Amino acid sequence: MRSLAVQEKKKSQSSSYRFKANSASPDVKNHVKGFGGQEGKDSDKKTKKETLLDQLLKLEKEGEELRFTPTQIAEVRKQIAALTSVEEQKKYYLLLHKAVDYKSQRDNESPSSVYELEHYGKTKRPLARDYMCNLTVLAMCLEYLGVENPVGEKKQQFEDYLETKRVELCEEYKKEFDKEHPLIKEVYNEAMLELNQKKQKLA
Repeated sequence: MRSLAVQEKKKSQSSSYRFKANSASPDVKNHVKGFGGQEGKDSDKKTKKETLLDQLLKLEKEGEELRFTPTQIAEVRKQIAALTSVEEQKKYYLLLHKAVDYKSQRDNESPSSVYELEHYGKTKRPLARDYMCNLTVLAMCLEYLGVENPVGEKKQQFEDYLETKRVELCEEYKKEFDKEHPLIKEVYNEAMLELNQKKQKLA
């Protein structure tokens, strides 16, 4: 009789323990099931590292502003090219347009070239920013393709670097051209002299 009472007591305790376990928090449940057999299941999941493509999708879904460096753009272009779906590639390439840094020609610092000073005058346009829209856009296009500014933005803006190279190349070409075509140089100089005289009369 005593043995039967002990068994009933154990059964009652076991039932009560199961009830508490079922009504407990998930962490307690996992512990009860086998001392950690399921414990920490969520924490074991490795956090997925956000890729550059994921960041571009945020740009589409959340409308956030995003700017990639040319180095990041070069990397994300590789990731886009690796996609098997052409439609997916199109989508990401279009989104990538929004991640390219916008450049304004109004803050360009390049001085006007000799040719430009002859046409516009030293006082009116001492800087080349008024007619650097082409090189400013070119700088953005190159960055969209993942090409970095060779001298770094801190030293010189990309568009100003391109203007420096343009002037250098034009000067070299002009010297070679003048040597090969002295008559054309003479005609050009006469035309410029006449133009400047007319400007002085109108001033």
